[in-house]
Amino acid sequence: MKQGLKLLKRVRKLDENFTRALEELACLQKALDGLSGTDYSLPRVQSSPCNQLEEIVIRKLKLEENVCDLVRQRAVINQILNKVEDERLSKLLYHRFIKGESWNKVAQAVGYQREHLIKEVYPRALESFEKALTSH
Repeated sequence: MKQGLKLLKRVRKLDENFTRALEELACLQKALDGLSGTDYSLPRVQSSPCNQLEEIVIRKLKLEENVCDLVRQRAVINQILNKVEDERLSKLLYHRFIKGESWNKVAQAVGYQREHLIKEVYPRALESFEKALTSH
């Protein structure tokens, strides 16, 4: 499989990871918001809220770093897609890989018959993306 196609197929996974990371960040933030300071009037316990706080903060920082990395990867793919010279080919790849649409919907979006799109236009679109990738 060519490098360009592999990259395009990774977009959906990147988006899933991004969504999952944002959801986890929201949960961690909620947990952080629910933590309070130490009440020294209560009896002492072994498990320290500081350890819990530290774990949450470390996990949150790692997730934020991961989200930034996912955004950068997605931006690179978008830049390459924007370098595809023929707008219809770029639009085809966008609808198929970024939006994850069926071939029927892609055909409607770019104005081709489904079979012609798959047999003739799609290979050209991949070639054009591959060319944009190598010049990136």
